[in-house]
Amino acid sequence: MSSEANITLTQKDLSLLSDLMTYEQWAAKKSMLCADMVKDADIQNICKTLEENHTKNFNELYNFLNAF
Repeated sequence: MSSEANITLTQKDLSLLSDLMTYEQWAAKKSMLCADMVKDADIQNICKTLEENHTKNFNELYNFLNAF
């Protein structure tokens, strides 16, 4: 049995998770836009890494919620 099965989420928990998902989605989009706007390859790579990390965080939150 997975540990998620023993967790009960309150409405406040769900609201906070929703806020986190919104932030991660927003941050990923902003990072992608920055990568497209800058000319310096090193800064582009940093922005792309940020976008990948924020997308990963969003997906992990999404998958966590879908486990219920």
